[in-house]
Amino acid sequence: MAAAFGGLAIGRRGAEMAIRIDNSTVSDRAWGDVDKAALARRLAEIAAAHEEAERKALEEQERYKELYEKERQAREAEATARREDTIRSRFLLAAQSRGVVDPDVAYIIAKTLPEFAGVALGDDGVVTGIDAVIESLIGSKPYLVSQPKEQPKPQSVRATSDPSPPGAAAPRRMRPAPPSLSPLTGPP
Repeated sequence: MAAAFGGLAIGRRGAEMAIRIDNSTVSDRAWGDVDKAALARRLAEIAAAHEEAERKALEEQERYKELYEKERQAREAEATARREDTIRSRFLLAAQSRGVVDPDVAYIIAKTLPEFAGVALGDDGVVTGIDAVIESLIGSKPYLVSQPKEQPKPQSVRATSDPSPPGAAAPRRMRPAPPSLSPLTGPP
């Protein structure tokens, strides 16, 4: 049931609220005594208060949406950074085990290779595609891998077991102690 006050159509609840003026209701007065202008003002106040409450609710809702979006973006950025750190650490370990001299530089170079797009971190934490990237990197930039050092050729062994270099004075040899001074045998 809708009623019209001052050219405004309102519902039953709004009409009941508009009719309550000075804690009295229209039923307490005769209909002719009701000030229609006062009812219209009160109805306009109620409508303005309702619109203000809706506006504040929408502003608060928008603010919560913005906060939610910022938090979601922060979580996504953190997950991406964690994924990249895991891939980087696994790459560095694999490159070091393959003999790459500077794995950090190798990682920077590897990120520019098209094969790096195939590197992925699975849900179980296993990184796939690193071996192909390292093989491609070693193939295109072999200087990144340390070359095995040549073992020095053994020098000829001299007839004596003297470790001193040639031309050095021969070490003095000590004579054994006489048996009477030997601590193991005791006094005679």
